[in-house]
Amino acid sequence: MFEGSQLRTLDQRRYMTEQAVSISAATMAKNPKSAIKKTFREFDKLEKQIDTHDQPSINHPAQQHYIELMKEWHNSFKRKEVNNGSNS
Repeated sequence: MFEGSQLRTLDQRRYMTEQAVSISAATMAKNPKSAIKKTFREFDKLEKQIDTHDQPSINHPAQQHYIELMKEWHNSFKRKEVNNGSNS
């Protein structure tokens, strides 16, 4: 539990650092209001890509390959059940 608390604190520090960098970038810009609007447009664009599952950087397996992987995964549980049943 202590490690979890330390990780949470570290995450909070990272978040605060990101905020500080964003604030400094906006305030050092020639037009801070425009810089902030641009940042929010980028956030909206990323959010829309996530919502529409439009993420070209993610390589999904072909559907047939995916079905074969799921069958193998399912069969691996069957083998364990058979092995567990024969041991008793």
